[in-house]
Amino acid sequence: MKPVASVLLASLACAAAAQAEVPVLRGQQLDVPSAVVLTDAGPTYYGDVRFTANADGSFTLAKAEPRKLALVESATVSVNGDTATVTARGELTIACVALEEPAVARKDATFYVVLAETPIDPLAICMPFVGVTKFTQEVEIDLAGLEPGTYRIDVNGVIANVTIPEVSI
Repeated sequence: MKPVASVLLASLACAAAAQAEVPVLRGQQLDVPSAVVLTDAGPTYYGDVRFTANADGSFTLAKAEPRKLALVESATVSVNGDTATVTARGELTIACVALEEPAVARKDATFYVVLAETPIDPLAICMPFVGVTKFTQEVEIDLAGLEPGTYRIDVNGVIANVTIPEVSI
């Protein structure tokens, strides 16, 4: 039960952060476009997540399709007021995919920015190509209300830091 609850909470946070469609319970089924699960091994991004409602009000995970994480080569952070902008640069594994909506999750003093690739369209013809498909993705993180200190930002394993200074009165 506990893992399902953490998936559900991460799902709702991911959808809200991306300003995506709000998950709605229809009958006994809750469909969530994307979710992130944080474990000791790191984050995992899932798409097309489905929960089934149980009679006791809990939910059972019925379906979740894992997504491949994009290769991030660098991450930089700039701060403007209560907002940190993370700029990630990297490459996609093949030309037939794009980036999913970025997900941001926080655990203690670490923010996880998770960048995943879309699945390959089964009807697409993916031709081999020379070179790689580079990307630059900016993601905003709300810093309002955080305690002063240094926070770690993990973007698919690439680490950057942001420091919130103490405010003197």
